[in-house]
This record gives sequence, structure tokens and C-alpha cells, in this order.
Amino acid sequence: MSAVTVDNPLTLPRVATPDPAANTPRPVRTVVTAPEGFEGEGFPVRRAFAKINTKSDRRRVHPQGLARRRRPPRRR
Repeated sequence: MSAVTVDNPLTLPRVATPDPAANTPRPVRTVVTAPEGFEGEGFPVRRAFAKINTKSDRRRVHPQGLARRRRPPRRR
């Protein structure tokens, strides 16, 4: 679901350029190579964010963390 509904999506206003004084760039902590593996039919894949310590940066939400939420059992 979109956050904004407009009549013509080609007329959306441009995003303002961020203020460089308010936004300081963060240094790169580490560069790692994604581990390689194989999926169901045998095609090669690389796992994004597999070697990153998730406790070091709380501002990022890991996509796999969203899938780990506790859900109540289904009623049949």
C-alpha cells in the first residue's frame, strides 16, 4: 500500500537535497563477501547480511528478522 495517493504519479514533487551539516556520513565498519550456497533446484545464491552483527546497528531492520515473529497457532 502506498503512503501517498496522487492522481498522476508523474507529477510527484522532488525530494529535497539533504542538508550536509545535519547528515554526517558513517564510516564503513567492514566489507565481507556473502557466503555462497545452493537453493532448492540447485541454482547458486549468495546470502545478503549473513555475516553482519545485527546488535551493532539498531537502526536497520533485517528482512529475515521480520519473518521470525511469534505467531499464534492456526485454528482449523
